[in-house]
Amino acid sequence: MRVFVAVPLPAETVTAIGAWMEPLKREYGDLRWVRKQQLHLTLRFLGDVDGQTVARVGRILDRASPGPVSFSIDRAGSFGGRDGGSLPSVYWLSGCFDPALDGLAAALRAVPDDRGRVDTRPFRPHITIARRGRCRRSVPIGQTPPGPWTGRMDRVLVYNSNLTPAGPEYDVLESHMLAGADRNGEQDD
Repeated sequence: MRVFVAVPLPAETVTAIGAWMEPLKREYGDLRWVRKQQLHLTLRFLGDVDGQTVARVGRILDRASPGPVSFSIDRAGSFGGRDGGSLPSVYWLSGCFDPALDGLAAALRAVPDDRGRVDTRPFRPHITIARRGRCRRSVPIGQTPPGPWTGRMDRVLVYNSNLTPAGPEYDVLESHMLAGADRNGEQDD
């Protein structure tokens, strides 16, 4: 299994981001664009881990109860190349995300990945929209501000990512609701 933990975006946000991406995909077709139905906010990538690790992640998510988390997406940008080059390797969307996601991401960072490493880096919430792929130039996606798209996310998914020649295919291994407050404003037990 190639496991990661992510918060899916609401359908209306996915549709809006997909519409924003369409002209960019036509103009910058040499980037590897994420399919709109695969847009998500990653909390932790674990890699090739066993069922015990997935169960540990599930226990962490079962204890998490921030309730639906709010977001506002209004920025685009890129991360530099992993190979030390100057070309970006990842293009992303970001904005303002509920601080409860920081705590959830911190709990997940303590779970060792497939190499036995815990993640000590600060959480940088973002939605990957494209990767460099065959592109050999810098693409000014950050110069076309998106949204803002706002909403609430109410669940966390544990995915298995199967790499195929056509791109990754995601299978949901587990789904966890972000329980939070009930209708009377009391915390769930």
